[in-house]
Amino acid sequence: MDPSYVLLIKALVAVVTLIVLIAKWQVNAFLTLLLVSIGLGLWSGMEPDSVAEAIQNGMGGVLGSIAGIIALGAMMGQLLAQSGGAGIVADRINNWLGPKRAVWSIALISFLVGLPVFFAVGLALLAPIVWSISRSSAKPVMWIGIPALAALSAAHGLVPPHPGPMTALEILGADPGKALILALIVAIPATIISGPVYAFVWLKFFKTNSDSDELKNEDLIKSKESSGHNALTTDKKSNWPKPTFLTSLSVLLAPAFLMSIAAICDWKWPENKTWKPWMDMIGSPLVAMLISTFYGCIVLAFKHGIGAKNVYQTLESSLGPIASVLLVVGAGAGLNRTLMESGVGDAIAEITQTWSMSPILLGWLISAMIRVATGSATVAITTSAGIIAPMALANPGTHLELLALSLGAGSMILSHVNDAGFGLV
Repeated sequence: MDPSYVLLIKALVAVVTLIVLIAKWQVNAFLTLLLVSIGLGLWSGMEPDSVAEAIQNGMGGVLGSIAGIIALGAMMGQLLAQSGGAGIVADRINNWLGPKRAVWSIALISFLVGLPVFFAVGLALLAPIVWSISRSSAKPVMWIGIPALAALSAAHGLVPPHPGPMTALEILGADPGKALILALIVAIPATIISGPVYAFVWLKFFKTNSDSDELKNEDLIKSKESSGHNALTTDKKSNWPKPTFLTSLSVLLAPAFLMSIAAICDWKWPENKTWKPWMDMIGSPLVAMLISTFYGCIVLAFKHGIGAKNVYQTLESSLGPIASVLLVVGAGAGLNRTLMESGVGDAIAEITQTWSMSPILLGWLISAMIRVATGSATVAITTSAGIIAPMALANPGTHLELLALSLGAGSMILSHVNDAGFGLV
């Protein structure tokens, strides 16, 4: 058999083994991810020291970029929950549209939040809102969560200036302005279908009796919160003076606002050397989240006379539950790196180079295959763009903006256990 196919079969066996160990036998996800990464690396022919190095580099690379963001997001979420701000936003949404339309409102908010911010940032910000709406409407948390995830994913994978779409545009030499318009035309209906519409289907066919009962049972909620069931934040009752809706919303949208301002400055005045570096720093996800967290402390706590000790305890209590999340995310990134360095992406590239079909369809298919195999949307877009670019140049009629869009769409398919984002969700 062709070595490329053999390597793909080995990767498939590793992923299936991982799913069975975690889902069926309830083996610790962090340990399982590490063991399967080592096994796959050795089985695929990597040197033992290279396997260990790949896992360490994968963990370090991802955690280095998102650990601080997740921690700050947890702090902001705890501030919103402890102050009651998350509940106030959720109640206002329910009052405007009604509990039955909550899926539409959370999809809209999530899409707006997701346009300027990364997926992990958006998830950290929206988690307390999702939980609050779920509790106030007595609906399963996934009924609210699915539209939020759909909106964040569509924005992250399709809409510039997110890293994946921008990478594809640069490699293909496509027009960012045209690509943005086309991306919005595709991303909005994609969000509606895979968000609110699918959530209603899910609720109708997969809802169990225990879902609503559990949400109505306060003791069970508290028990799950104390055990870290909600890994990003908890929505505990407190005696803090309640903030206004606009104040709570301003804290929620602060990171998106800062990143948007930085992106606009980059687009409008790309050559300005005086304040552009400062705007780039302020608009980076980590610094934007840091500024927003301090802003949240001021307007949600200190403005209402909450002492520094109480604020410190609130922020400190938010970090414990995310430890296991970070470990699983890091281990998933280790598996991701092992898959890439074992040559899975190259194997898919070699197999598909001889296929004859429309560049747009082929690009989507290659991107989807690499995403499923390696778990990385960025790797899927970058690799598939490099493969498909010569084909696009050889076919002058190929619409480059649509081709870039198809690569982004392919990179969003079937997130599962080898994806760090899956562990984060």
